[in-house]
Amino acid sequence: MAGSLPENGELQLGPVRLPAGRRVIPPEYDEPVAWVTARKVPDPGLVWSALTDMRGETGLSPVVVNDDDDVDDDLFSEPCHVDEIDRLDAAELLASRWQGELDDDDDDDDSPGFPGTPRVTEFLGLKQPG
Repeated sequence: MAGSLPENGELQLGPVRLPAGRRVIPPEYDEPVAWVTARKVPDPGLVWSALTDMRGETGLSPVVVNDDDDVDDDLFSEPCHVDEIDRLDAAELLASRWQGELDDDDDDDDSPGFPGTPRVTEFLGLKQPG
């Protein structure tokens, strides 16, 4: 049925083959809210694009989590309806998440980033069209 989360294990959706994954059921929920892979997906951008193209058939929305650690169920602990996501303002959300991300302790030489790149504490906004 379209919109149903896949069962645990390996997954084939059209031409896309995903490594073994599992359903995530947050505390206080009776139904799974996400299906996550247990391993990194090669070419995640291409896979996301292909899965997005199939959204009308599957009813599923792909999400890429850029995290070197194991996917934590906390990412899915407070799910919301897709309509709520559609109403979000991307610039406002990014600005609120940016606030406080860089602390004074982050100024050491071992911090990640590109050498010579200025580090800012305020969100600079999204690129404007044109």
